[in-house]
Amino acid sequence: MKREAEARMSRARAAQIRWGGLSIAQRVRAVRPLRHAIAQRMDEIVQTIADEVGKPPMDALVGDVLVTLEQLRYDQRHAGRILRRRKRGRSQLFFAGTSFFEVREPHGVVLVCAPWNYPLQLSVVPMATRSCSNAVNAPRIQPA
Repeated sequence: MKREAEARMSRARAAQIRWGGLSIAQRVRAVRPLRHAIAQRMDEIVQTIADEVGKPPMDALVGDVLVTLEQLRYDQRHAGRILRRRKRGRSQLFFAGTSFFEVREPHGVVLVCAPWNYPLQLSVVPMATRSCSNAVNAPRIQPA
């Protein structure tokens, strides 16, 4: 188990280096097929969530799958604005002649612990919309 986890983290770190070298537009293009695949396999995903988590299919569809698709679409449409470099204010008293900028850059590997209640939304959205490489840990048991 430990070797498997180490191998996964090693692959995630290697992927992070490649991901960090991509422009925002390239990242958006890389994530777009995920949204399309979820939409194409929506019925199967809804049924899997309903079977494995015990949710009514309508709750799985509306509360998990459609929310995930909408969040991915929003982030893809607005990624340039969300991730752009921003000039930040400074103290008039301190730091004369300097400028401050907020820059959002990819940061290392993140472990996403997928909860049972909204498994798709709460694992895919952070994985797809954050500038990180992710290792996902899905729950092995669900509540009774």
